[in-house]
Amino acid sequence: MGISILQWNTQGIKENLEVLLEEANRYHLVHRPGSRAAIFVGKRFDLSQWDYEVAEDWCRVWFLGQEGPGLEIWSIYNPPTDKTLLSTLLQQIPRPTNQVILMEDFNLQHPL
Repeated sequence: MGISILQWNTQGIKENLEVLLEEANRYHLVHRPGSRAAIFVGKRFDLSQWDYEVAEDWCRVWFLGQEGPGLEIWSIYNPPTDKTLLSTLLQQIPRPTNQVILMEDFNLQHPL
């Protein structure tokens, strides 16, 4: 399965959002109104090939493996005021059986 991934933090800038939404008719939007994470899945993937789950600060899509393990993609927004969301989320999810990609705005600073 060939998949291209574009991760883009629009930072709420109206012009960035407009550019993104111009292309939206080619994608299925995985998002919950009011949440801060989203994933666009190309319409070339039939709805029977994937499933999704959404929450306030994260969403995930998993592609069902036809010939082996599938692929799971997470989009996570970690608010700057909450340094525990990512670690809490990683502790709560079951051990993955698919390949996993985590992406988005973690707002975590590496102490130098």
